[in-house]
Amino acid sequence: MRNPLDVCVSFSHHLGRSLDETVAIMANEDFCLHRAGPNWRPSMTERLASWSTHVKSWVDNRQLPTLVLRYEDLLDDTAGTFGKALAFLGLDIPPERMARAIAFSSFESLQRQEQNSGFREKSTRSHNFFRQGKKEGWRDRLSRAQINALQHAHGELMEELGYSAADSRAHDCIEPA
Repeated sequence: MRNPLDVCVSFSHHLGRSLDETVAIMANEDFCLHRAGPNWRPSMTERLASWSTHVKSWVDNRQLPTLVLRYEDLLDDTAGTFGKALAFLGLDIPPERMARAIAFSSFESLQRQEQNSGFREKSTRSHNFFRQGKKEGWRDRLSRAQINALQHAHGELMEELGYSAADSRAHDCIEPA
């Protein structure tokens, strides 16, 4: 999973929508991807619901063994977090193979692969799928009102998952131009 404040910025690029529209979409329990329209590609409609409902649907899944990993932890400790995933899957991978897998799946490598071969899941409304991949990019993009709206809709789950609501409330926002 990823901090919904960063998801909002990334998702707005993917959808080709404004940040305000994306804040509303992320709170919409009826939101679906791939509805018919001018940019529709044949695909199965995917109900996402709100960010909180979507995340809870797999975090609280009791039918399948589930390991919850945060995107930010993967950035901060790639090998350690990837190692947790391998252990969860019961895989014992030699260190050199793990290092190669990490290198081939680095954000920079994924950007190069997309540039060279495209990426099937890229939206027709965005230039690329692998745009920046940074954490806390929301700090330079979201307004105080947008942060407050996301906090109101998702603050309880954010806290539960280790995304500090206090930190985002205390942040002095740079109002987007």
